[in-house]
Amino acid sequence: MVQAFRVARNQLFNEARPNITKLAILVTDGKANREATQTLHEANLTKAQDVEVFCIGITDDVCTISVLYVYRIKSV
Repeated sequence: MVQAFRVARNQLFNEARPNITKLAILVTDGKANREATQTLHEANLTKAQDVEVFCIGITDDVCTISVLYVYRIKSV
């Protein structure tokens, strides 16, 4: 998840046109497997750049708490 937020923030939306809605759809199993401790920090940084994030949990073993927590973070 961490890398997805970084790519969204630094590459996809870095040069977005002003006054256009920035939308990221994160498809995940909700289990951070790399840099797990940075997930919420990266989500906050992304949302602070006015990127609206939607999380979609896939598989029958989704870590619902993680997905909901990332989704509900308020922008800084």
